[in-house]
Amino acid sequence: AEPGTAVWVVERLFDVNGETAGFATSILLHQLLPGLARALADDGSLFTTLQRRYGIRLVRSSYRLSFEVPSQAIADHLTGGDRGPLWLAESVNRSHDGKPIEYSRTYLRPDVLDVVFEMEESRS
Repeated sequence: AEPGTAVWVVERLFDVNGETAGFATSILLHQLLPGLARALADDGSLFTTLQRRYGIRLVRSSYRLSFEVPSQAIADHLTGGDRGPLWLAESVNRSHDGKPIEYSRTYLRPDVLDVVFEMEESRS
């Protein structure tokens, strides 16, 4: 998005087996999603809301995974303040017709979640 473009910023905590496992920040274009705040309050799930209310099924177009020390605010949400390294997953997700819809940054606790890399041989 260009500087000055209106966006929605949606922050979510998620857990695995009752333990906080991740903190996600999604940035979405405001003009494509009128009334998103109210829709999220009704539905709860960002992805369900995008599909049901706006007819948008997200397709991941890029994904980057790194190991980073989080800000103190993120550490407070996830680990009670411990600023040890966390997985950071960054992605750009588009609509089925190719429009960029979401930029997401998700911090994941390596002591709660396993991150697995799977690669397939390219068949040219």
